[in-house]
Amino acid sequence: MDKGKFEHSSFWSSAFDNMDDFIFILDNDFNIVRVNKSFLKFTGKKEKYFLGRKCYKVVHALDKPVPECPYRKTMGTKKFEVSEFYDNNLKRWLYVRTTPIFNSNNELIGSIHLAADVTERRRREELLKEERDFSNSLINTAQAVILVLDKEGRIVSFNPYMEKLSGYRLEKIKGKDWFSTFLPENGRDRIRGIFKKSIEGNQIKGEINPIVTKREWNRHHTPLRD
Repeated sequence: MDKGKFEHSSFWSSAFDNMDDFIFILDNDFNIVRVNKSFLKFTGKKEKYFLGRKCYKVVHALDKPVPECPYRKTMGTKKFEVSEFYDNNLKRWLYVRTTPIFNSNNELIGSIHLAADVTERRRREELLKEERDFSNSLINTAQAVILVLDKEGRIVSFNPYMEKLSGYRLEKIKGKDWFSTFLPENGRDRIRGIFKKSIEGNQIKGEINPIVTKREWNRHHTPLRD
């Protein structure tokens, strides 16, 4: 390993060590040339513990680089690579940006890896997914009509109970005006007015009104013989 290939100025050295993200510099054989203070603080180890050792062994506790290894990708493409993965050894989710390093002859001699710890973001995303899945489960199993309209009163979504009750599949009716499609004509304008007040931010009381189902429309539109 030739450390001379990776000389750095005091300015870049200061920037390197004061980054909050983890930074590694590797040679072209996966040996660690430098690690920054953030990673040393996270691991509680001295820099000499890492220097000259294979990153996949000393950082990730692996016998060989995995196929999705960012540096393996960079070695193949000779381009900037981005990846996100869970590190079983560090017990963290990492967002890694890998930049190849070339010498004056345009030969690949190593790489810089900037790894952001995104564990907390992934945890929040998982919590949001669980909450969303739970909410969807409640909506999909509720024995009540749950309806979403846009500001113009067009149908955005409704739940399976509404499909069963009305006889309409959502994909067939989505985007249509709720009031002219599902409300009886004699109460339509009044309910639309209540809806507009709600959209404008006015406090409204509960409202009970009938809806017209597909079966009722069919009955109303069936011609009477003789």
